[in-house]
Amino acid sequence: MSFCKCICFGNTANSTIIPLYRPAVPSNPCLSCTRQFCLDQKLPACVGAQTPDEDPDTATGEGGDVEAKCFQRDSPKSHIIVIAFLVLTSTLLVLAALKHYGLDLPAIFARAGVKGVIGELVQLVQLTVNRRRGGPSYSSVGR
Repeated sequence: MSFCKCICFGNTANSTIIPLYRPAVPSNPCLSCTRQFCLDQKLPACVGAQTPDEDPDTATGEGGDVEAKCFQRDSPKSHIIVIAFLVLTSTLLVLAALKHYGLDLPAIFARAGVKGVIGELVQLVQLTVNRRRGGPSYSSVGR
């Protein structure tokens, strides 16, 4: 998704971010983000702003009272990076918590398979609840 940031009178407090839903050139949506585009939006922050006569090829950037900047967000690459980071971080936190409770994860995975791992995790939850209540330890849960 591409956005056009319109800054009026050189004051970043007088700026508005406008999504470019239907750009004139879909393959290059930033071509729609011009100073004239910002003025055409009739933004309250840009009342009375003017732009000099300009070449349409260089209508972005600074000039007159209006500045237009195009930027993109929500690219698939950034989504993949964020999701991979969250999955990796969550996995490491879960493994650290399991190790903190003294579980030998390689041994559990080696002897139990997927079905056994689920049973071990259920026992871990029971252990956590029981420890908070002052109940039995891991070795006596479920045996």
